[in-house]
Amino acid sequence: MINWQALLRDYAFAQAQATMIDAPINTNLYRSGASSISDLKGLMRAEVPVCVNMLDTSANVRQLLCEYSNQNEVLLDSGAFRLFQKNIRTGQSNTLDFDLVFNYYQQIICNSQNPNNITFVAPDVVGDQSASISLLQQYIEPITNLLKHGANLMLPLQKGHMSLSSCYQVENAIIPTQYHHQIVVGLPSNAEAINTTDIIDFVKTVTPTKIHYLGASETELVHRTINASPSTAISNDATRVRKWIGEGRLLTVMHQSILDESIEVIFDGSAIPHLKEACFEYDFTEFLGHLTDFVEHSTQSELKRFAKKLCTTPSKLLQACEDDELIPFLDSLNYGYSDDLIYQFYQEESLRKISPKIRQYCVYRLANIGLV
Repeated sequence: MINWQALLRDYAFAQAQATMIDAPINTNLYRSGASSISDLKGLMRAEVPVCVNMLDTSANVRQLLCEYSNQNEVLLDSGAFRLFQKNIRTGQSNTLDFDLVFNYYQQIICNSQNPNNITFVAPDVVGDQSASISLLQQYIEPITNLLKHGANLMLPLQKGHMSLSSCYQVENAIIPTQYHHQIVVGLPSNAEAINTTDIIDFVKTVTPTKIHYLGASETELVHRTINASPSTAISNDATRVRKWIGEGRLLTVMHQSILDESIEVIFDGSAIPHLKEACFEYDFTEFLGHLTDFVEHSTQSELKRFAKKLCTTPSKLLQACEDDELIPFLDSLNYGYSDDLIYQFYQEESLRKISPKIRQYCVYRLANIGLV
């Protein structure tokens, strides 16, 4: 088995050495690409800036983002770029429901105690300058409403018949003057989207107050931007979690190793390694003693899984409880060998409950040392 703690120390040391050799670039990096609420909570626990696609959010996630923005920076992405990628892949021309996106923006921004920590991306069509300008005009009322609350607006610039500078001037003029200090210029980091020379020319000509490079980490483009306009504040977003997922990779190794360690302690009710909390309502002995209580008060999905494991139905389990005959009924199942199946169920349910918390802990540890 791979020693994840030694692996983590090695990566942390290498990260520290790299920082000593190369001075870190003064940019504000938003962590994007959280594929689950566990990953997002792990990033939040590390108190790093986060970028979240609105199309990925549930009501619970939006509430989390609202609360997180009270003291930490949040970037709300419309999802236009992902839709663009999907359309290229499928050959379709789907459009984004920006009314829904703005509804989600509003839920987060208007309920935040510190909305100036939030930046939301303006509606746009990737690669289409004219369509993006039209969308900006179409949604100027809800945009202005969110700016009034103190949130920042990212204007993604697209290539087209106008230069980047001219495009920026047109879009900037659509926004009421009193909110210009809340504008962040969004630029792609991919040279295929907009030529790097054009980007640097734009930076030199306009010297914008704030620039955000979309989907970029610490690249040569960021260095060149700093040289071209030292007074411009630079931010960027990057998906770093995925590089640590997969066989033999640190996040996956950490997660599985801690799960394996947990199997050894869940049956006696001990605290889960590194989480410092019990994994289940009962230890295994108590679970056996409270089976009737479990069947009667478990969720529908839990009861279905328990019934399936024991090769019976939820209704028969509930009826046995009502008749005060659950234990005799269980003993009658599976030729009297249900104990092993109950043992397996307890283990599976325990791991099911603690796995997201372990994932959250792993992401937090990696974010805390700057690996994600």
